[in-house]
Amino acid sequence: MRFYVGMNTGEKMRAGAALGAPAVLTNSNGNVRVFGTGTTLDEATKILLEESGIRVFQSIHGRDVEEIVATARRIHAIDPQKVGVKILSDTKGFTAMRVLSAEGIDCIATGLFTLTQACVAAQVGAYAISPFVARGMEAGLDMYKMIRLTRECYDRMKNPPEILAASIRTIDHVYNSFAAGADAVATSYEMIEQMCNHPFSRQTELSFGEAFAQIKGEDVSYLPLAGRDPLGYQE
Repeated sequence: MRFYVGMNTGEKMRAGAALGAPAVLTNSNGNVRVFGTGTTLDEATKILLEESGIRVFQSIHGRDVEEIVATARRIHAIDPQKVGVKILSDTKGFTAMRVLSAEGIDCIATGLFTLTQACVAAQVGAYAISPFVARGMEAGLDMYKMIRLTRECYDRMKNPPEILAASIRTIDHVYNSFAAGADAVATSYEMIEQMCNHPFSRQTELSFGEAFAQIKGEDVSYLPLAGRDPLGYQE
């Protein structure tokens, strides 16, 4: 299980990388939100690489297979070791992925909602698939069942795509996607922080701090310990 970080400020992308995120994932809305309308995909990709320090999967599009392939090759050439692409899951997208995967360009099949799409993504050699959890559920689809069935099928294959759940809006989406068999989730740094923390963990830190305060040489002034029982915690 792991997570990928969505595009954000350089500080938050680096914070995600410091926690182990292997790549930044983009989308068209994110590009507009972060860079506005005056930055090209090529320029945005270069900025994200520099600011995050990790791989970048840039979201691309095209009117036909040839245009998608040409765009992917151009974006990938910015840094062949660190740049992949996200391509919409449809006929032309899957056809382009087959061409690009054969050239060693990692492609994420994005905007994916069904087991049959997951099958095609595996057939064309996609690096990963991105089932859209929240968006699919809003449309009445059982996305956790889709992830579970895909996991069962992929487990019978050699080198299947990674199941990278996206459209993650709540901590329950994270929990249930992993429980259903997702390899990873793609989410914001703010959600990653929620994944890291829990109120009981904070209570444990404070209780431990009271005990550390009794140990010679230990500084716990960073903790708000006033009025707490110094030895009131039991594991």
